[in-house]
Amino acid sequence: MSMRICPSAAVITLVLTAVTSAGYFAMIRSSGAPRPPTAASAPQIPMWFERNTGEFPSQVQFASRSLDQTVFLTANEMVVATSGGQPLSIEWRKAKPARRMAGEHPLQARVDYFRGADRAKWKAGTSDSRFGQVRYEQVYQGIDLVFHPQGDQLEHDFVVAPGVDPKQIALRFHGASTMKLDADGSLALQVGNSEIRQSKPVAYQEIAGKRVEVAANYRVSGDREIEFELGSYDPARELVIDPVLKYATYIGGSRRSTPARVIAEPGGILWIAGSTTSVDFPAAGDPIRAVETSGGSDIFLVKIDPSKSGIDSLLYAAVVGGTGADEARALALDRDGNAVIVGTTASADFPIVGSYDIAIESGRDAVVVKIDPRRAGEAALVYTTFLGGDNDDVANAVTTDNFGRIIVTGYTISENFPLTANAIQRNRQNGYELFITRIDPDAGTNGLQYSTYFGGSGTDIGQAIAIDAQGLIYVAGSTSSSNFPVLNGYQGTYQNAGDMFLIRIDPDKSGLDGINYGSYFGGSGIDSAEAMQLDAQGNVNIVGYTTSRDMPIAGSAPQTRNAGGADAFVLKIAIPSNNLLFATYLGGSATDVAYGMSLDPQGRIHISGYTYSTDLNVTRNALQPKLGGGYDAFMASINPSLPAAESLLYSSYWGGSGNENGITITADSNCVVSLVGQTTGKKLPVTNSAFQPEGAGFPDTFLASVNICQ
Repeated sequence: MSMRICPSAAVITLVLTAVTSAGYFAMIRSSGAPRPPTAASAPQIPMWFERNTGEFPSQVQFASRSLDQTVFLTANEMVVATSGGQPLSIEWRKAKPARRMAGEHPLQARVDYFRGADRAKWKAGTSDSRFGQVRYEQVYQGIDLVFHPQGDQLEHDFVVAPGVDPKQIALRFHGASTMKLDADGSLALQVGNSEIRQSKPVAYQEIAGKRVEVAANYRVSGDREIEFELGSYDPARELVIDPVLKYATYIGGSRRSTPARVIAEPGGILWIAGSTTSVDFPAAGDPIRAVETSGGSDIFLVKIDPSKSGIDSLLYAAVVGGTGADEARALALDRDGNAVIVGTTASADFPIVGSYDIAIESGRDAVVVKIDPRRAGEAALVYTTFLGGDNDDVANAVTTDNFGRIIVTGYTISENFPLTANAIQRNRQNGYELFITRIDPDAGTNGLQYSTYFGGSGTDIGQAIAIDAQGLIYVAGSTSSSNFPVLNGYQGTYQNAGDMFLIRIDPDKSGLDGINYGSYFGGSGIDSAEAMQLDAQGNVNIVGYTTSRDMPIAGSAPQTRNAGGADAFVLKIAIPSNNLLFATYLGGSATDVAYGMSLDPQGRIHISGYTYSTDLNVTRNALQPKLGGGYDAFMASINPSLPAAESLLYSSYWGGSGNENGITITADSNCVVSLVGQTTGKKLPVTNSAFQPEGAGFPDTFLASVNICQ
């Protein structure tokens, strides 16, 4: 039995826990108190209530769902249904029909599910269907009943008005074969093969800002029926009787989620795209929680407001996919604030809207998805299309122009990848060939406006893309082609095992005239560009990794040598002048790989990735100065305009005892840097306002926002 503080109220808090036949021990914990570590504690998944809109029997008014359990709220009872288990219902004995039963604290979040080609099976959420709590008014004379989630637990409070007798309240348990009071005052119920244990009540009042304990016990008043016995308390103060239902909903764990990209709006709102195999994504209580991701993975999009707390921080979520494997690789926001996601799909029944290509040909096709969360229902899925030929095609990066057109790069092994008449290269030479494609989503079947192969006789992969004010397209990535097309480049010859490349093309020109710039960038080892962004001056900023010990160094580099193995690498170059403005290694004595990059309005470069190094150069303001275990994510911030001794503004590990990878990073104008990645750990640090305080899957997505100026 535990307590929580309610101003001017006496509180009786009950904790309901279960011991299942499978050996799972759900934890009894004090509400508001730290959870002691235990190997068996269930992950905390945010919960909410959904109004019954026809999915449940008519007597159900509201429900709260998770992976393995659903709580149904009817006019006079709560029913806990488990997957394949015996249901338990708790009836409020001698209660009268509630004067009103209503959802309260409506949640801003809307969750849309666009799965498969059949629109009839799409589930579009509404902004008035989810609530933070449900209130029954006057279930007893002068007593309200309020259900609300607290972290991963479901609490229901009997709110007793001053002067009202709480002895009216009686609970009866249906579905329990036996019920008994143990010597410690807890209540044990046998439900099928599970033991449900409700802890001894503890009560208090808060008087003049101080906690005053009130004696509390159960009293068995009938067959599987209990009442509360209270010691002396102040009847002039409001009394709250608060049973807590412990959710043991993730026995065996959930599934994988992998982020692809995070983007920050100017106001600090974060957009995250990725892929998930979890049926319980993005939170417990979604409208079609029981529907599987039948193809193994779906594309997800979430919109989060870090300034809000708990479930209120989730503003929007969508899941898009078919019966095959669907994967997000990149995200962009267009001129109108729509989210554009690209990746790959093996789903022939991927939901298609306004497409120029409505059929997958073979293997995996690249896929383009455009979502507008401001639109209601199915209209939120604005545009989707396949993009590919007769073999595997993968989109790795996306950007948009001032006309709302979508520009994509990646790689293909299709011989018949869709091309336009003005393509620079009309034939695939060998292996993986990068492609560059521009699509107008408003043009329907005529949407393919530009598309070309680009590469040499080796493997060429487009990893990052950008566009300037003149409409010139920049692509960076990796190549093993000694005959990769170069023009007026910083480095004209291929070095060794694999080089970075940077190209700039003009999609309004034809053939080879479309090549505006092309360059290798590398040393004697393996070099790969992973992310790219143009700054306000039009300079190209690239991050990636290198095993080369002879990479060119320029500007106020904080690290001039490869410290060992693979190191992250950062560069800034002006083209076509080929003025290398800044170039630096970043890493320790083991492997360090950078995947993500973001520029803030002040021109600072923010980098993310993963590291095995125990000697990473961390700054004094590091959130985590040491490697947590295995490999950790890292985040670093550089100001190239400062002297070398000062240019590394921030550097920190981020991780726990598991493995973490900092896949993507974004920054706003207020020094707040947000790192998003993947973790196999369950105990990463979280704030009190966390949307989801514990890991649920293997691996999980994580988000960490840090003010690097403090």
